[in-house]
Amino acid sequence: MQTPTLEQYLQTVRRHFLLLLISCLAGLLLGGYVLRQEEPLFTATTTILLTEIPSYAALDPEDPDARKVTIDTDAALVRSQDVVSRVAERTQRDETDVRAALSVSAVALTDVLRVSFSDVDASRAARGAQVAAAALLDARAEVLPGSQDEQVKRLRDRIARLITTLGDGRVANHEELLVSRLTSLRRFLNEVLRASPDSGTILRQAQVPAASERVNPEVKLASGAMLGLLGGLLLGVARDTTRRHRSYDPMPFPRRDKTAAHTTESRGSDEPFDERPKVKGSLLRS
Repeated sequence: MQTPTLEQYLQTVRRHFLLLLISCLAGLLLGGYVLRQEEPLFTATTTILLTEIPSYAALDPEDPDARKVTIDTDAALVRSQDVVSRVAERTQRDETDVRAALSVSAVALTDVLRVSFSDVDASRAARGAQVAAAALLDARAEVLPGSQDEQVKRLRDRIARLITTLGDGRVANHEELLVSRLTSLRRFLNEVLRASPDSGTILRQAQVPAASERVNPEVKLASGAMLGLLGGLLLGVARDTTRRHRSYDPMPFPRRDKTAAHTTESRGSDEPFDERPKVKGSLLRS
């Protein structure tokens, strides 16, 4: 079977150009209709400036594996159970829907976080973003185990015990390790003393969005146009196939000579038929 060439494809397109154009426009109109049938979606955003949390937050100061709380940790807190529950209660939506409607973005090289909430109702979208931001700040405040004074007291007690241990001559083999631990605890203490008592500040509260947004409208329009074009191509190929079948003329069967058939029947089926021309007797005698 011969593979169609590019020229044959182009000929097919030229033959059915009008059909392809109409089908593509029909698909585009269908995509626009589907887009218009979708419910409008509103998104509101609250902007927060996060204050730095000491690196041992929510961990025991004696734990040597304390890690710094980064903005990724705060982004994860937005989808925590406490935050989602509060937003679901205020917006009267299911918790699963709330998790899908919440989104978080960060401004590069800053401690600014944007908390967004999407809903088909504009006022509910703004309320959801406001509640989510407030719940996030409350969750960050709870990350610190206890008040600042309690943390300072615990760190100072730990430092005093380490200094006492270093004064004991029996730990000479571990002196370098203990000194390193003491330095780390002193750094943690300075961070606590410098830490702000606030968990963050709301820079811009979410407002009721004035206009809705469409989720990838160009995708729906392009998909409709491509489906229409594909349908037109299939219809054009079907028309070409039907036309070829109708114009197909099979090779005719060999036809029997009517004169020869008539002569054979008149002479009898047992007598052979002599197709040589008859010569008159006078000519033979001469």
